[in-house]
Amino acid sequence: LAQVWEGMTLDLAGVIFAFIDAICMCIYFLLGEKLTKTHPTPVMLVWGMGISSIFFAIVQPVWSFPVEKLNNSIPLIGALEGHSLPAWSLIAFIITGGMAIPYFLVIAGLKGLSASISSVIGMLEPVFAGIFAWIWLSETFNAIQLIGAAAVISGIYLATKVRSTTQQIVPE
Repeated sequence: LAQVWEGMTLDLAGVIFAFIDAICMCIYFLLGEKLTKTHPTPVMLVWGMGISSIFFAIVQPVWSFPVEKLNNSIPLIGALEGHSLPAWSLIAFIITGGMAIPYFLVIAGLKGLSASISSVIGMLEPVFAGIFAWIWLSETFNAIQLIGAAAVISGIYLATKVRSTTQQIVPE
């Protein structure tokens, strides 16, 4: 979106995809909040993953996937340097730990939290990803990235503060 490597210019395609992503996230949280009242979490997970699988099967057909590379040994970096794992195991980890479990927890959380609270909590994801990358992958951060993390945390604080103030003023 911001193309930091090119002097902080905006990429038009990045801006367009950011708006599309924002709309999809709004639909995800609002529809999830509504449907979790009448459907169990596993059903919601299957429907969500099924719809996204159909979309990505159209965008990147299954037969174009480089299956022959699944058994390649991938060297790990950071704290796990010196070890390697087959590509299929890393993909399985991403599918379960980076997609299925988090989406299951978000959908389950929507049963007890509103879409607005859930989406605000979800904004912590990039901050935690950065912290884990720092711990496990020995990543370093520049000033702009740290300012971005501080802005996200400040935005979350302000959003929850405004919401709690609004709830005190307007009785439900």
